[in-house]
Amino acid sequence: MTTISQVAQHAKTSIGTVSRVLNNKKNVSPEARQRVLKAIAELNYTPTVASNRYQFVVVTYQLRPKQEGNDTYFVTLLTQLLYQLNTHFRHVQILSLEQLDQLDPRHVSTVIHISQSQEADEQIQQQLGQIPLIHINGHRTPDHGYNITSNHYQSAFLAMRYLHQMGHEHVHYINFDVAAPLQQQRMQGLRDAAEQLGMTCHMGLLNEKKTIFESVLDAVNNPSTCVFMGNGSMLMNTYFALLKLGIRIGEDLSFISIDAGQQTASCH
Repeated sequence: MTTISQVAQHAKTSIGTVSRVLNNKKNVSPEARQRVLKAIAELNYTPTVASNRYQFVVVTYQLRPKQEGNDTYFVTLLTQLLYQLNTHFRHVQILSLEQLDQLDPRHVSTVIHISQSQEADEQIQQQLGQIPLIHINGHRTPDHGYNITSNHYQSAFLAMRYLHQMGHEHVHYINFDVAAPLQQQRMQGLRDAAEQLGMTCHMGLLNEKKTIFESVLDAVNNPSTCVFMGNGSMLMNTYFALLKLGIRIGEDLSFISIDAGQQTASCH
């Protein structure tokens, strides 16, 4: 059976480019698209369920009991995330925690657990087995607002692996988060992944003397995929800043927000 890797080798291109052609993405040159289509025809390649597993995303969520009330910001974040997932992935399924045992690791890319509680990732991971877990914790903390991802090192590492699989080689990273321990975890995860995958990764922090708009412009001028990290509201503001600047997301810039989870990063 022909694999996607063999198609990429035959077409003298990357697996990411083949994936973009298969999914009819626009950011592929006509020459590369033609080589991939020719290779697919010559090798008689037929995509299998396994090749689409990174587009199958399962979201689990847990809101506070009704009598305790739900934070408006958290509900907005949850709604925005579900909208982005439905926009950019073929299969998004919402399950309760009690249904996790039903998941088949052969067909599930990532589980995103959204909650307003302090539940440990390890407890949920025991139910998932080998399925990667991203935990988005909407619990407000006094030191740095919302802790959007509980395992920042893992989310950053998986995000870089995902970008590599999608054909990205150069990443420009901007951190909007001011919590130093989280910065170190994320940046180390990015560095480790970049080193293992042979990618280049430019690290940068938000300059306090610059506005979000100015920082976004700096990132756009860097010829690479831009990765923005920070709390949910900061990422949304960055996204809107791009639109107000007239930047065509998906054409002028690939926008990746890692706080929305790794392999389910909001990728435009």
